[in-house]
Amino acid sequence: MQALFQQSLKDMIAGIRAHPGREAAHVHNVVIPVTRKEASSPDPRVKAVAVQKAAYLHMMGFPADWAAFPTVEAMSSQRLSYKAAGYQAATLTFNSETDVMLLIPNLLKKDLAASPLECCMALDCLSNIMTVDLARDLIADVFGLLSSSRPIVRRRALLCLFKGLEKFPDALRPCFKGLCERLDDSETPVVSAAVSVLCELCVRHPQNYLQLVPALYRLLQASQSNWMTLKLLKCFAALVPLEPRLAKKLAGPIEHLLTSSEAVSVRYECVQVVVVGMASQERPVDLAIQAVQGFVASSDPNVRYLGLCAVQALLQALPSRAQEFRETVLQCLDGSDTTLVRRCLELLAGMVDGETLVPTVGVMAGKASALALQDPETSGRIVKLLTEMCSGNRYALLSDFGWYLRLLVELAQLPHSRHGGLIADQISDIALRVEAVRGDLLSAVRPLLCDPSLLSNRDPGSTVHRVLHVAAWATGELAALVPQRREVLEALLQPGVRHLPRRTQVAYLVALTKILVAGQAGAEGGEADSWAGLVRAHMGHFLESPHQEVQVQARELEQVLGVLEGAGGAAGAAFATQLAGAFGDTLGPVSLKAQSKVAVPEGLDLAAPELAQPEAGGGAEDGAGHSGA
Repeated sequence: MQALFQQSLKDMIAGIRAHPGREAAHVHNVVIPVTRKEASSPDPRVKAVAVQKAAYLHMMGFPADWAAFPTVEAMSSQRLSYKAAGYQAATLTFNSETDVMLLIPNLLKKDLAASPLECCMALDCLSNIMTVDLARDLIADVFGLLSSSRPIVRRRALLCLFKGLEKFPDALRPCFKGLCERLDDSETPVVSAAVSVLCELCVRHPQNYLQLVPALYRLLQASQSNWMTLKLLKCFAALVPLEPRLAKKLAGPIEHLLTSSEAVSVRYECVQVVVVGMASQERPVDLAIQAVQGFVASSDPNVRYLGLCAVQALLQALPSRAQEFRETVLQCLDGSDTTLVRRCLELLAGMVDGETLVPTVGVMAGKASALALQDPETSGRIVKLLTEMCSGNRYALLSDFGWYLRLLVELAQLPHSRHGGLIADQISDIALRVEAVRGDLLSAVRPLLCDPSLLSNRDPGSTVHRVLHVAAWATGELAALVPQRREVLEALLQPGVRHLPRRTQVAYLVALTKILVAGQAGAEGGEADSWAGLVRAHMGHFLESPHQEVQVQARELEQVLGVLEGAGGAAGAAFATQLAGAFGDTLGPVSLKAQSKVAVPEGLDLAAPELAQPEAGGGAEDGAGHSGA
């Protein structure tokens, strides 16, 4: 009678959808209590429907562990439809932590020896819920099904056997011979399943499967199934690096597949085999490159992505041939697919050499500028790649540092830049290492200092201030080389400087001091006085800064101005010359290992504490005396 009034699975789903926005509350308050009551019913039909409902609720994300035991009861039913409902629910809801897993080994063992339909249901379920204990207890039964008279049972037994071998590897040795015998099965689906299992095993430990090369080679030549061909090619991709003679043997089949197969997946796997172990075979390599060119030129973005992945593999195995794809990869940068653009960028970073660096970087920098507003993340990734390409191996590919400095300045001015620190490090490194381009460096960074829009940048994540910091530092350190000093002084004195971080403002003040002193030392009196007046007239925002460090540096500059103005004439120039000499130490890079090369002075114990710890009694007296004072 209960079965007559029970809601079906379809009715339950309709009821849940009838409560939009309140589905979870309806499931917890109504559906689950009713379904739990139905699951405990003695009526097997009601129980089977309840188990189906529990499986659906589990797929929706609701807990269904309360239905574990009713699921086992449905699995043990004599009626096939109820048994199917139980196995389906177990497949979806059981895992290694399910309490009732201890109850099902005997049930599975019985069904594995039953009718083909029951056996297939048991194999499907076992494949999905396999644990170490189930594999140890049932793998012999599954292995015995490899000799079943039903092809569908043999095929499913092979796939289930793989799951058991994953959990219980000790069974591989006794099962290996029977597994290999299925390669000669009369039914193609069974052979395909055997090849799939052996492919997964071979990829993990290829050295153990070299003995199968003759059988796999025979299957590759006779295969009419793209799926089996794919699996065989994956096996050979794992085996060919271990057996050099295999490359020559595979040349014929690979050439045939590359020229005759219409399946992109098959040709792609052929390319992988060629890349990993057939570089010495010219004809297959040429055909593989033609196939990759077709992939990259395809209008299908998925195929194009596969082509770019193949180019990446070629770049590692045959770097000289990968250069043939440079122009094609550059064209792919114009696409709107972000995934393809990023893959192209990674490829270009590995393709460049001394001759192609400048044009390639130019195209990538243009792409970074175009994406700066609509895709800042990709634009930032391009900036990072550009610096890595140009500075890699201590600037091995770079011949024109002036061009690189101008590029860095352009990248620093991109909107939403998040790589200011990286650009600043590059500028400072070149300033220290490459003395010949220091004049070009000053010319390159001057537009940064003069651009008021960079000072008014309100982007909270912007790091352009770090580039401005280095620009000011370099200008101050190379003050004697600064052209158009008045223009630079005006740039450093802009009111917008007060919006920069305090450390950057301090760098601006130090640069002001050094430029002013260098100018006073070599300029005529009238011009020098005008520079000093300019600085004094526009440094008020530094003196009124809320940051103590900025105020201290501004006061020091004010004192220098006072001395220069008070001395005047030759005396002021002499003072400026002496001060410029103090500032004029030669810049040079410092190695990370420099400190370790400094000898420790005799008598200095670096392990000894700097201050001796006070004695327990004396500490209290000292503290009391200090407090009293």
